[in-house]
Amino acid sequence: MNGRTFRRGVVAAALALAVAVAACGDDDDDGGTTGSAAEGQASGAPSGDPLKIGVVAPNGSPVFNDTWSVAAAQAAARAVNDRGGVAGRPVEIVYCNDKGDPNETAKCAREMVSDEVVATVGGSTFGGAALNPVLNAAKIPQIGLDPQTGPDFSSPNVYLFSGGSLLGFQTLVSYAAHKKVPLAVVGGDNSVTATFIPQAQKILEENGSRLTAKVLVPPKQADFAPLVAAAERNGTEGALIFLGKEQMQQFMAAARARGTDFQYFTPSTVTDIVADPAGLESIGGEATLADATFSNTFPPLNSDNAEMKRYLEEMKAEADAGTAEADTPTLNGIRAWLAVNVIEQVVEDQKVTDVSGATLMEALNATKDLDLGGLIPPWTPNAPGPKGLERVSNQKYFIIGFDGTETTQILDEPVDIATAGGS
Repeated sequence: MNGRTFRRGVVAAALALAVAVAACGDDDDDGGTTGSAAEGQASGAPSGDPLKIGVVAPNGSPVFNDTWSVAAAQAAARAVNDRGGVAGRPVEIVYCNDKGDPNETAKCAREMVSDEVVATVGGSTFGGAALNPVLNAAKIPQIGLDPQTGPDFSSPNVYLFSGGSLLGFQTLVSYAAHKKVPLAVVGGDNSVTATFIPQAQKILEENGSRLTAKVLVPPKQADFAPLVAAAERNGTEGALIFLGKEQMQQFMAAARARGTDFQYFTPSTVTDIVADPAGLESIGGEATLADATFSNTFPPLNSDNAEMKRYLEEMKAEADAGTAEADTPTLNGIRAWLAVNVIEQVVEDQKVTDVSGATLMEALNATKDLDLGGLIPPWTPNAPGPKGLERVSNQKYFIIGFDGTETTQILDEPVDIATAGGS
Protein backbone atom coordinates (compact mmCIF):
# COMPACT_ATOMS: atom_id res chain seq x y z
CA MET A 1 0.00 0.00 0.00
CA ASN A 2 1.35 3.43 -0.86
CA GLY A 3 0.34 6.36 1.29
CA ARG A 4 -3.32 5.47 1.70
CA THR A 5 -5.18 6.53 4.82
CA PHE A 6 -4.98 3.82 7.47
CA ARG A 7 -8.22 4.49 9.29
CA ARG A 8 -10.98 2.25 8.04
CA GLY A 9 -14.63 3.11 7.74
CA VAL A 10 -16.75 0.73 9.78
CA VAL A 11 -18.81 -1.72 7.73
CA ALA A 12 -22.32 -1.88 9.14
CA ALA A 13 -23.29 -5.20 10.68
CA ALA A 14 -26.45 -6.03 12.57
CA LEU A 15 -24.64 -8.38 14.90
CA ALA A 16 -21.15 -7.85 16.33
CA LEU A 17 -19.11 -11.01 16.43
CA ALA A 18 -17.34 -12.08 19.57
CA VAL A 19 -13.79 -13.33 19.19
CA ALA A 20 -12.77 -16.78 20.37
CA VAL A 21 -9.43 -16.94 22.14
CA ALA A 22 -8.29 -20.54 22.19
CA ALA A 23 -5.96 -21.72 24.95
CA CYS A 24 -2.56 -23.11 24.06
CA GLY A 25 -1.79 -24.06 27.64
CA ASP A 26 -3.71 -25.42 30.61
CA ASP A 27 -6.97 -24.14 32.05
CA ASP A 28 -5.19 -21.74 34.39
CA ASP A 29 -2.96 -18.75 33.59
CA ASP A 30 -1.14 -20.70 30.85
CA GLY A 31 -3.69 -19.31 28.43
CA GLY A 32 -7.41 -19.43 28.03
CA THR A 33 -10.52 -18.58 26.17
CA THR A 34 -11.31 -14.93 26.73
CA GLY A 35 -14.19 -14.66 24.29
CA SER A 36 -16.72 -16.82 22.47
CA ALA A 37 -17.51 -17.15 18.78
CA ALA A 38 -20.89 -15.93 17.61
CA GLU A 39 -22.53 -17.01 14.39
CA GLY A 40 -22.73 -14.23 11.83
CA GLN A 41 -26.35 -13.46 11.02
CA ALA A 42 -26.02 -10.15 9.20
CA SER A 43 -25.20 -9.36 5.62
CA GLY A 44 -21.44 -8.86 5.25
CA ALA A 45 -20.60 -10.75 8.43
CA PRO A 46 -17.54 -13.03 8.15
CA SER A 47 -18.11 -16.73 7.64
CA GLY A 48 -16.23 -19.95 7.11
CA ASP A 49 -13.30 -21.35 9.03
CA PRO A 50 -11.73 -18.85 11.45
CA LEU A 51 -8.48 -17.18 10.51
CA LYS A 52 -6.27 -17.91 13.52
CA ILE A 53 -3.80 -15.29 14.72
CA GLY A 54 -1.45 -16.14 17.59
CA VAL A 55 -0.02 -14.27 20.56
CA VAL A 56 2.98 -15.66 22.46
CA ALA A 57 3.72 -13.73 25.66
CA PRO A 58 4.70 -14.45 29.26
CA ASN A 59 2.44 -14.32 32.28
CA GLY A 60 3.40 -15.47 35.77
CA SER A 61 7.09 -14.69 35.28
CA PRO A 62 9.01 -12.97 38.13
CA VAL A 63 10.90 -10.77 35.66
CA PHE A 64 8.58 -9.64 32.89
CA ASN A 65 4.90 -10.16 32.11
CA ASP A 66 2.88 -9.18 29.06
CA THR A 67 -0.70 -8.82 30.24
CA TRP A 68 -1.78 -6.49 27.44
CA SER A 69 -1.15 -8.14 24.06
CA VAL A 70 -3.99 -10.66 24.17
CA ALA A 71 -6.63 -8.08 25.12
CA ALA A 72 -5.35 -5.65 22.48
CA ALA A 73 -5.30 -8.30 19.78
CA GLN A 74 -8.79 -9.39 20.78
CA ALA A 75 -10.06 -5.78 20.65
CA ALA A 76 -8.68 -5.40 17.13
CA ALA A 77 -10.12 -8.75 16.04
CA ARG A 78 -13.56 -7.85 17.37
CA ALA A 79 -13.53 -4.63 15.33
CA VAL A 80 -12.16 -6.38 12.23
CA ASN A 81 -14.93 -8.97 12.48
CA ASP A 82 -17.49 -6.18 12.77
CA ARG A 83 -16.10 -4.90 9.45
CA GLY A 84 -16.47 -8.28 7.76
CA GLY A 85 -13.33 -10.14 8.86
CA VAL A 86 -10.18 -10.78 6.84
CA ALA A 87 -10.86 -12.06 3.32
CA GLY A 88 -14.40 -12.72 4.55
CA ARG A 89 -13.29 -15.03 7.37
CA PRO A 90 -13.73 -14.38 11.10
CA VAL A 91 -10.55 -13.71 13.07
CA GLU A 92 -9.78 -15.82 16.14
CA ILE A 93 -7.00 -14.97 18.60
CA VAL A 94 -4.98 -17.90 19.95
CA TYR A 95 -2.85 -17.28 23.06
CA CYS A 96 0.07 -19.27 24.43
CA ASN A 97 1.72 -18.33 27.72
CA ASP A 98 5.45 -19.10 27.61
CA LYS A 99 5.88 -18.02 31.28
CA GLY A 100 9.31 -16.57 30.48
CA ASP A 101 10.64 -20.15 30.24
CA PRO A 102 12.50 -21.19 27.04
CA ASN A 103 11.09 -24.70 27.31
CA GLU A 104 7.57 -23.29 27.38
CA THR A 105 8.47 -20.99 24.48
CA ALA A 106 9.45 -24.01 22.41
CA LYS A 107 6.13 -25.62 23.32
CA CYS A 108 4.28 -22.48 22.24
CA ALA A 109 6.14 -22.50 18.92
CA ARG A 110 4.99 -26.04 18.20
CA GLU A 111 1.42 -25.20 19.19
CA MET A 112 1.33 -22.15 16.92
CA VAL A 113 2.29 -24.42 14.04
CA SER A 114 -0.18 -27.17 14.96
CA ASP A 115 -2.98 -24.61 15.37
CA GLU A 116 -2.16 -23.31 11.87
CA VAL A 117 -2.04 -19.64 12.84
CA VAL A 118 -1.38 -17.36 9.88
CA ALA A 119 0.73 -15.00 12.00
CA THR A 120 1.62 -14.06 15.54
CA VAL A 121 1.06 -10.46 16.65
CA GLY A 122 2.56 -8.36 19.42
CA GLY A 123 3.87 -10.27 22.39
CA SER A 124 7.38 -10.47 23.73
CA THR A 125 9.62 -13.28 24.84
CA PHE A 126 13.21 -13.88 25.86
CA GLY A 127 12.94 -17.24 24.06
CA GLY A 128 13.34 -16.05 20.50
CA ALA A 129 15.94 -18.75 19.84
CA ALA A 130 13.27 -21.37 20.58
CA LEU A 131 10.36 -19.60 18.88
CA ASN A 132 11.57 -17.85 15.76
CA PRO A 133 13.24 -20.72 13.84
CA VAL A 134 10.16 -22.92 14.23
CA LEU A 135 7.78 -20.22 13.03
CA ASN A 136 10.12 -19.21 10.22
CA ALA A 137 10.36 -22.79 8.99
CA ALA A 138 6.55 -22.95 8.97
CA LYS A 139 6.37 -19.59 7.13
CA ILE A 140 4.43 -17.95 9.95
CA PRO A 141 5.15 -14.19 10.12
CA GLN A 142 5.70 -12.52 13.49
CA ILE A 143 4.26 -9.02 13.24
CA GLY A 144 4.82 -6.22 15.74
CA LEU A 145 6.50 -8.18 18.51
CA ASP A 146 8.56 -6.28 21.09
CA PRO A 147 12.03 -7.62 20.18
CA GLN A 148 14.31 -8.77 23.00
CA THR A 149 17.01 -11.11 21.68
CA GLY A 150 19.13 -11.59 18.55
CA PRO A 151 16.71 -13.76 16.53
CA ASP A 152 14.00 -11.11 16.92
CA PHE A 153 16.20 -8.67 15.01
CA SER A 154 17.35 -11.03 12.25
CA SER A 155 14.78 -13.73 11.48
CA PRO A 156 13.28 -13.15 8.00
CA ASN A 157 9.74 -13.90 9.20
CA VAL A 158 9.86 -11.04 11.76
CA TYR A 159 8.25 -7.70 10.84
CA LEU A 160 9.02 -5.09 13.48
CA PHE A 161 7.34 -1.74 14.03
CA SER A 162 10.59 -0.58 15.67
CA GLY A 163 13.73 -1.81 17.39
CA GLY A 164 11.81 -2.24 20.65
CA SER A 165 13.25 -1.41 24.04
CA LEU A 166 16.88 -1.88 23.01
CA LEU A 167 16.93 0.78 20.29
CA GLY A 168 14.38 2.87 22.20
CA PHE A 169 16.70 2.98 25.20
CA GLN A 170 19.62 4.01 23.02
CA THR A 171 17.50 6.86 21.66
CA LEU A 172 16.53 7.81 25.21
CA VAL A 173 20.19 7.74 26.30
CA SER A 174 21.02 10.07 23.43
CA TYR A 175 18.31 12.46 24.58
CA ALA A 176 19.57 12.36 28.19
CA ALA A 177 23.17 12.80 27.03
CA HIS A 178 22.27 15.98 25.17
CA LYS A 179 20.70 17.22 28.42
CA LYS A 180 24.03 16.43 30.19
CA VAL A 181 22.36 14.15 32.76
CA PRO A 182 24.85 11.80 34.50
CA LEU A 183 23.14 8.41 34.27
CA ALA A 184 23.18 5.13 36.13
CA VAL A 185 21.93 2.14 34.14
CA VAL A 186 19.77 -0.28 36.14
CA GLY A 187 19.03 -3.39 34.11
CA GLY A 188 18.35 -7.08 34.31
CA ASP A 189 21.32 -9.39 34.79
CA ASN A 190 21.09 -10.82 31.28
CA SER A 191 22.66 -10.69 27.83
CA VAL A 192 20.36 -7.90 26.65
CA THR A 193 21.59 -5.51 29.36
CA ALA A 194 25.18 -6.66 28.78
CA THR A 195 24.83 -5.63 25.14
CA PHE A 196 23.15 -2.35 25.98
CA ILE A 197 25.50 -0.95 28.66
CA PRO A 198 28.61 -0.34 26.48
CA GLN A 199 26.39 1.21 23.83
CA ALA A 200 24.88 3.55 26.42
CA GLN A 201 28.29 4.48 27.77
CA LYS A 202 29.54 5.32 24.29
CA ILE A 203 26.53 7.52 23.50
CA LEU A 204 26.83 9.38 26.83
CA GLU A 205 30.55 10.04 26.47
CA GLU A 206 30.25 11.16 22.84
CA ASN A 207 27.74 13.80 23.93
CA GLY A 208 29.55 15.18 26.96
CA SER A 209 27.80 13.20 29.68
CA ARG A 210 28.86 10.09 31.59
CA LEU A 211 27.77 6.70 32.87
CA THR A 212 27.96 6.80 36.67
CA ALA A 213 27.03 3.24 37.61
CA LYS A 214 26.09 -0.13 36.15
CA VAL A 215 23.58 -1.95 38.33
CA LEU A 216 22.56 -5.49 37.38
CA VAL A 217 19.36 -6.94 38.84
CA PRO A 218 19.08 -10.75 39.22
CA PRO A 219 15.75 -12.31 38.20
CA LYS A 220 14.75 -13.13 41.79
CA GLN A 221 16.20 -10.08 43.57
CA ALA A 222 14.32 -9.54 46.85
CA ASP A 223 16.01 -6.54 48.48
CA PHE A 224 16.40 -3.56 46.16
CA ALA A 225 17.88 -1.14 48.72
CA PRO A 226 21.51 -2.17 47.98
CA LEU A 227 20.85 -1.71 44.27
CA VAL A 228 19.53 1.80 44.84
CA ALA A 229 22.63 2.59 46.91
CA ALA A 230 24.84 1.34 44.08
CA ALA A 231 22.97 3.50 41.57
CA GLU A 232 23.42 6.64 43.71
CA ARG A 233 27.22 6.66 43.42
CA ASN A 234 29.46 9.02 41.47
CA GLY A 235 27.08 11.96 41.25
CA THR A 236 24.18 10.16 39.61
CA GLU A 237 21.27 12.40 38.70
CA GLY A 238 19.29 10.13 36.41
CA ALA A 239 18.46 6.43 36.52
CA LEU A 240 17.87 4.65 33.24
CA ILE A 241 15.67 1.69 34.16
CA PHE A 242 16.03 -1.29 31.83
CA LEU A 243 13.63 -3.61 33.70
CA GLY A 244 10.16 -5.06 33.40
CA LYS A 245 7.26 -3.45 35.20
CA GLU A 246 7.43 -5.57 38.36
CA GLN A 247 11.13 -5.04 39.04
CA MET A 248 10.91 -1.40 38.02
CA GLN A 249 8.25 -0.86 40.67
CA GLN A 250 10.42 -2.60 43.27
CA PHE A 251 13.42 -0.42 42.44
CA MET A 252 11.39 2.78 42.53
CA ALA A 253 9.74 1.80 45.82
CA ALA A 254 13.16 1.13 47.37
CA ALA A 255 14.48 4.49 46.11
CA ARG A 256 11.44 6.21 47.59
CA ALA A 257 12.03 4.49 50.93
CA ARG A 258 15.65 5.70 50.95
CA GLY A 259 14.60 9.24 50.10
CA THR A 260 16.45 9.09 46.79
CA ASP A 261 15.04 11.35 44.10
CA PHE A 262 16.23 10.08 40.71
CA GLN A 263 15.22 11.61 37.44
CA TYR A 264 13.89 8.48 35.76
CA PHE A 265 14.42 7.55 32.14
CA THR A 266 12.31 4.51 31.39
CA PRO A 267 10.42 2.67 28.67
CA SER A 268 6.70 3.14 28.26
CA THR A 269 6.28 0.81 31.23
CA VAL A 270 5.98 3.97 33.33
CA THR A 271 2.54 4.55 31.83
CA ASP A 272 1.57 1.03 32.83
CA ILE A 273 2.56 1.83 36.42
CA VAL A 274 0.56 5.07 36.37
CA ALA A 275 -2.47 3.12 35.18
CA ASP A 276 -2.11 0.55 37.99
CA PRO A 277 -3.36 2.01 41.30
CA ALA A 278 -1.65 -0.65 43.41
CA GLY A 279 1.64 -0.31 41.55
CA LEU A 280 1.46 3.46 41.74
CA GLU A 281 0.84 3.36 45.47
CA SER A 282 3.79 1.01 45.96
CA ILE A 283 6.23 3.56 44.56
CA GLY A 284 4.80 6.52 46.46
CA GLY A 285 2.33 7.91 43.93
CA GLU A 286 2.67 10.09 40.84
CA ALA A 287 5.20 12.37 42.54
CA THR A 288 7.83 9.62 42.27
CA LEU A 289 7.53 9.78 38.50
CA ALA A 290 7.45 13.57 38.20
CA ASP A 291 9.85 14.66 35.45
CA ALA A 292 10.19 11.07 34.20
CA THR A 293 11.10 10.77 30.53
CA PHE A 294 10.52 7.77 28.33
CA SER A 295 10.72 6.73 24.71
CA ASN A 296 8.19 4.79 22.71
CA THR A 297 7.54 3.68 19.18
CA PHE A 298 4.11 5.31 19.40
CA PRO A 299 2.81 8.73 20.53
CA PRO A 300 1.33 9.02 24.04
CA LEU A 301 -2.06 7.52 24.76
CA ASN A 302 -3.56 10.97 25.32
CA SER A 303 -2.32 12.34 21.98
CA ASP A 304 -4.65 13.76 19.34
CA ASN A 305 -3.66 11.06 16.86
CA ALA A 306 -6.86 9.65 15.32
CA GLU A 307 -5.57 6.07 15.27
CA MET A 308 -4.60 6.26 18.93
CA LYS A 309 -8.14 7.38 19.69
CA ARG A 310 -9.49 4.45 17.68
CA TYR A 311 -7.28 2.06 19.63
CA LEU A 312 -8.69 3.40 22.90
CA GLU A 313 -12.26 3.18 21.59
CA GLU A 314 -11.82 -0.44 20.53
CA MET A 315 -10.17 -1.34 23.83
CA LYS A 316 -13.15 0.18 25.65
CA ALA A 317 -15.51 -1.89 23.51
CA GLU A 318 -13.53 -5.00 24.40
CA ALA A 319 -13.59 -4.11 28.10
CA ASP A 320 -17.35 -3.53 27.88
CA ALA A 321 -17.64 -7.01 26.36
CA GLY A 322 -16.07 -8.48 29.50
CA THR A 323 -12.31 -8.57 28.91
CA ALA A 324 -10.94 -7.07 32.13
CA GLU A 325 -7.40 -6.62 30.78
CA ALA A 326 -8.73 -4.30 28.07
CA ASP A 327 -9.88 -1.84 30.71
CA THR A 328 -6.34 -0.45 31.01
CA PRO A 329 -4.91 0.20 27.52
CA THR A 330 -1.12 0.48 27.26
CA LEU A 331 1.38 1.65 24.68
CA ASN A 332 2.88 -1.83 24.74
CA GLY A 333 -0.47 -3.37 23.87
CA ILE A 334 -0.94 -1.25 20.78
CA ARG A 335 1.63 -3.40 18.94
CA ALA A 336 -0.71 -6.39 18.89
CA TRP A 337 -3.71 -4.22 18.03
CA LEU A 338 -1.88 -2.55 15.16
CA ALA A 339 -0.53 -5.86 13.86
CA VAL A 340 -4.05 -7.31 13.52
CA ASN A 341 -5.09 -4.17 11.62
CA VAL A 342 -2.02 -4.51 9.39
CA ILE A 343 -3.05 -8.06 8.48
CA GLU A 344 -6.51 -6.84 7.51
CA GLN A 345 -5.12 -4.02 5.43
CA VAL A 346 -2.28 -5.89 3.71
CA VAL A 347 -4.56 -8.78 2.75
CA GLU A 348 -6.97 -6.30 1.15
CA ASP A 349 -4.32 -4.15 -0.52
CA GLN A 350 -2.38 -7.09 -1.95
CA LYS A 351 -5.61 -8.87 -2.94
CA VAL A 352 -4.82 -12.05 -1.03
CA THR A 353 -7.75 -14.45 -1.30
CA ASP A 354 -6.26 -17.65 0.16
CA VAL A 355 -4.77 -16.38 3.42
CA SER A 356 -2.03 -18.50 4.98
CA GLY A 357 1.24 -17.74 6.71
CA ALA A 358 3.10 -18.11 3.42
CA THR A 359 0.78 -15.89 1.38
CA LEU A 360 0.71 -13.30 4.17
CA MET A 361 4.53 -13.18 4.22
CA GLU A 362 4.52 -12.64 0.45
CA ALA A 363 2.03 -9.80 0.86
CA LEU A 364 4.06 -8.19 3.66
CA ASN A 365 7.23 -8.41 1.56
CA ALA A 366 5.44 -6.70 -1.33
CA THR A 367 4.06 -3.87 0.85
CA LYS A 368 5.77 -0.48 0.73
CA ASP A 369 5.14 2.78 2.60
CA LEU A 370 2.10 1.52 4.47
CA ASP A 371 0.29 4.50 5.98
CA LEU A 372 -0.37 3.69 9.64
CA GLY A 373 -2.01 6.98 10.45
CA GLY A 374 1.03 8.59 12.06
CA LEU A 375 1.42 5.96 14.76
CA ILE A 376 4.79 5.32 13.12
CA PRO A 377 6.26 6.75 9.92
CA PRO A 378 5.12 5.11 6.63
CA TRP A 379 6.14 1.49 7.02
CA THR A 380 7.83 -0.86 4.58
CA PRO A 381 7.74 -4.14 6.52
CA ASN A 382 10.61 -5.85 4.69
CA ALA A 383 12.95 -2.85 4.41
CA PRO A 384 16.39 -3.84 5.76
CA GLY A 385 17.69 -2.22 8.93
CA PRO A 386 21.31 -1.65 9.98
CA LYS A 387 23.78 -4.48 10.59
CA GLY A 388 22.68 -6.60 13.53
CA LEU A 389 19.20 -5.06 13.39
CA GLU A 390 18.24 -6.26 9.94
CA ARG A 391 14.49 -6.47 10.67
CA VAL A 392 14.29 -2.96 12.13
CA SER A 393 12.81 -0.96 9.27
CA ASN A 394 11.76 1.94 11.53
CA GLN A 395 14.34 3.44 13.91
CA LYS A 396 12.35 6.44 15.14
CA TYR A 397 10.84 6.94 18.61
CA PHE A 398 8.70 9.50 20.36
CA ILE A 399 10.24 11.18 23.40
CA ILE A 400 7.54 11.55 26.04
CA GLY A 401 7.49 13.22 29.45
CA PHE A 402 5.44 12.76 32.59
CA ASP A 403 4.90 15.74 34.89
CA GLY A 404 3.28 13.85 37.75
CA THR A 405 -0.18 14.32 36.29
CA GLU A 406 -0.15 13.44 32.59
CA THR A 407 2.09 12.44 29.74
CA THR A 408 3.19 14.96 27.14
CA GLN A 409 5.07 14.61 23.88
CA ILE A 410 8.37 16.46 24.45
CA LEU A 411 9.59 16.56 20.85
CA ASP A 412 7.18 17.31 18.01
CA GLU A 413 8.29 14.44 15.79
CA PRO A 414 9.70 10.97 16.42
CA VAL A 415 13.51 10.90 16.45
CA ASP A 416 16.35 8.44 16.11
CA ILE A 417 19.63 8.22 18.00
CA ALA A 418 21.26 10.88 15.84
CA THR A 419 18.43 13.42 16.18
CA ALA A 420 17.31 12.75 19.76
CA GLY A 421 18.92 15.96 21.04
CA GLY A 422 15.94 17.84 19.64
CA SER A 423 16.03 21.59 19.26
